[in-house]
Amino acid sequence: MPKTEPKRKRRHFTAGDKARIVRLHLLEKKPLSEVCREEDITPTLFYAWQKALFEGAEAALAGPPKADARDRKIRELEGELSRKVAVIGELAQELVEAKKPLGGS
Repeated sequence: MPKTEPKRKRRHFTAGDKARIVRLHLLEKKPLSEVCREEDITPTLFYAWQKALFEGAEAALAGPPKADARDRKIRELEGELSRKVAVIGELAQELVEAKKPLGGS
């Protein structure tokens, strides 16, 4: 029977760990091979984290998010609902007054 290597346990890195590892290469100019060896990761994984970092950079630098179309639509529908509730209230009041007997209190 051929000898197989034991399965490696899957490790989970926090966002802070990922940022620290990418920073080692990009800012501290540590060679990628050295970073990967020390952290026991593959270059493919490193590049995936780097890509995610750069893709999220624009959003991070854009400042507070502006109201998008969904938020505007929600506000518009809430306003419309408020107007309809007010109309229903007025109609209900008119119906109650119309049902009162004439001359009664």
